[in-house]
Amino acid sequence: MSLKQSFQPSFTRSSLVIFLIGAINLTNFSMVKAGNVFEINSTTQTWPSASTQSDQTKASKTINSALLIGEWSQTGKCNYERFIYTSNGKYIWRKKEGRRWKNQYQGIYVFKNGIVIVADGPNTGGAQINIYSLTRKSFIGTWVATEELTFENPEDAKFNYTKCTTNINIFVNQKNA
Repeated sequence: MSLKQSFQPSFTRSSLVIFLIGAINLTNFSMVKAGNVFEINSTTQTWPSASTQSDQTKASKTINSALLIGEWSQTGKCNYERFIYTSNGKYIWRKKEGRRWKNQYQGIYVFKNGIVIVADGPNTGGAQINIYSLTRKSFIGTWVATEELTFENPEDAKFNYTKCTTNINIFVNQKNA
């Protein structure tokens, strides 16, 4: 499936992917486990352009990270594709194949300063999502494109998810939590 159709990046275990939007950024991310929580340690140098100031301002507004926990999808697609953020820091992308739900990707996520970093695990880098709006029912943001994640049309990096009203039975490997 192409990114254009699913709006989801494709990860490999060996990838060190850092997604950035609207400016030239040199960033080192490391995810460190502290108890049951992952923290982001980062150093960033930024050279913003005039056209990116509004995007950076939107992404830096205060967002309640507790609202992220749950199952999200594009409008009308909750019955066959979901993006799940658990309370213990797991990120799972699932699709329905036939009558069963199958994991397309399972990793971790960290929320900090209006962005979400999705990664394979601690100390592996990650994919950045800039959040523009997060409410109980709506999650609007942008996957930040890089060399590893490209979009034919830059608008395809944007998403507008709604919270699914029912939960699917997920089995998360707690051993790595």
